[in-house]
Amino acid sequence: MKQSLFKKLTPILYPLASIAFMLLVWHLMFLHVGSEFVFPSIGATLQSIWQYLCDGAFWLSLLSTLGRVLICFAISLVLAIAIGVLAKFVPIVGKILAPVVALFRSAPTVAVMVILILFIKKPAVVPVIVGLLVVFPMLYASVTASIDQVDKGLVEMCTLYNVPKREQLKTVYLPTITPYLLGELPATLSFTVKLIISAEILAYSYQSIGGLIQSANVYSEMASLFALTLLSVGFATLLDGALRLLSKFVGGGAR
Repeated sequence: MKQSLFKKLTPILYPLASIAFMLLVWHLMFLHVGSEFVFPSIGATLQSIWQYLCDGAFWLSLLSTLGRVLICFAISLVLAIAIGVLAKFVPIVGKILAPVVALFRSAPTVAVMVILILFIKKPAVVPVIVGLLVVFPMLYASVTASIDQVDKGLVEMCTLYNVPKREQLKTVYLPTITPYLLGELPATLSFTVKLIISAEILAYSYQSIGGLIQSANVYSEMASLFALTLLSVGFATLLDGALRLLSKFVGGGAR
């Protein structure tokens, strides 16, 4: 009975043990440094988190960042699906896009951010453009990889019986693409959050989580810097969890 109870509690106990270990390391680091101005204590960081949660300006910044994340993610996803499917039915499109996608997938993200910041003098827009240039190739690769999983026998049968392209897309491709893509989206969304916040920091985007982090860094407010970092992690985790629930719901409905 004890073993059965332990197995049930395992999914909770292991994360709690991991968190407890990280908090211990944090506290030991604070004791070693011995200065709130260099390395903040857990208490000071929690107090700073509470102050942000009670501050309306923080929530406006969070909503602004959330808007950029969702706009970037939605546009990238729609373009990836549309162009990925088009590249399947019109192979020349895929051949033309291949080197472009490879270029943006391999280009250093920070270098792309810096170049765009120099040429685009709108800090509110730069993070979204950076996100599109980085996230779209990732989603496009996922879409094309999922299309490659389609049963070639079904495709040949559709060709043999002259099944219309629209009907092939609906009955053959989408049922294969959807589960594969749903599994990839949460991780991509989490990456998008980190990417957008990083771009906001470099661009010093006004009224954003990245802008708040940059301000805390400039004024050496270490407790605020740690607090905003933890809040960003929590923000990304909540979005990831929400998308996973939505993916399960959509996937279950599809089945």
